[in-house]
Amino acid sequence: MQYFTKLKKLEVHGCFDVTQNIYEQTSLVERYSLMGGLQSLIHLVIDDRFMYYRYYHMLNTLCSIRTMKFCAFDLSEFTMEDEEWLQQLQSLQEIQFASCRNLLRLPSNLNNMRNLKKVVLNDCCKLQSLPLNGLPDNLKEFHVSGGSEVLEQQCQKTDGDEWQKISHVPYVRINGRTIQMISHDLGS
Repeated sequence: MQYFTKLKKLEVHGCFDVTQNIYEQTSLVERYSLMGGLQSLIHLVIDDRFMYYRYYHMLNTLCSIRTMKFCAFDLSEFTMEDEEWLQQLQSLQEIQFASCRNLLRLPSNLNNMRNLKKVVLNDCCKLQSLPLNGLPDNLKEFHVSGGSEVLEQQCQKTDGDEWQKISHVPYVRINGRTIQMISHDLGS
């Protein structure tokens, strides 16, 4: 991958044998050099194998990632180490969780990600609440669809217990329905 210096988008999911073989047949130094040339990467899609084998350690130097999608996760939660890694992605503007059917909780430190503008939860059936500390104050969009009916109900404007954690977000969409749309650009 050191030859893909202009690569903007990388999707690594559903490659169970490949990710396991890379892990088993390369040294840590070789794995780091594989990712060393991805300095232009702005969009990354990964699955739970990427997390399981801790490949994200190789991405610590990638400060350019703006969109991260966690896809087809079997993991139920992020470890403290996973969350520490996520916190280092200071340029991250959008985070998506798709088909994470066993995910019980989101990373607890999402509220500390100051550049995060959009959170998307799609088909996360077991997720029933948002992080205890809420979401970033400057979040612009929040989407939930095709997942936990409990979470969808909890995020309702009128009677949801989680509403206070997203009430500051200008654009909130739940199961294809716009719950809130506040325009801050009325005067411009």
